[in-house]
Amino acid sequence: MSKLLTVFGSTGQQGGSLIEYVLNHPKLSQLYHLRGITREPSKPSAVALKEKGVEVIQADLNDPLSLVAAVADSSVVFGVTNCKCSCSFSFTTNIELQVWDTMSAETEIAQGKAIADASVAAGVELLIWSSLPNVTKMSGGTLTTVHHFDSKAKVEEYIRGLPVMSVFFMAGYYMQNYVAYTPPKVVSF
Repeated sequence: MSKLLTVFGSTGQQGGSLIEYVLNHPKLSQLYHLRGITREPSKPSAVALKEKGVEVIQADLNDPLSLVAAVADSSVVFGVTNCKCSCSFSFTTNIELQVWDTMSAETEIAQGKAIADASVAAGVELLIWSSLPNVTKMSGGTLTTVHHFDSKAKVEEYIRGLPVMSVFFMAGYYMQNYVAYTPPKVVSF
């Protein structure tokens, strides 16, 4: 019998990439069945996941009780949040997670902790957290406005204190961000 891998941000870049990788990997696709978490299970990207055999569950990162149900029976949980706080560029796409709506590092921290707490409550074997380094700490307090890094790092620090095996993933900048958010500008010489 396969184990359940639950993926937050299942219709986003990171979660969606993880789901595609597992679905297309000959061994992982046999080892895990997938549950994708989304706010809107009726949107086209969530429906497409269902058509691929992914169990799609509605949950709200601002409602911790919905997260407990979302991770129930999971062996592994992949947690990710997104924060637009203080970014120097504007976003024009419909982003999966609600923290983009509030533009708040505090919201992202609360949501990340809620994923972690729900995972512990559900007895998850492994929690994979999409993290970033704490720039404020790394710079000795010189750089204090990279909130979208610091907030993920604060959640990582919290998870490290919980009774759950955990690993931390730090993604690089996505190449598609150059097209969608920060396209290169033509420079004339």
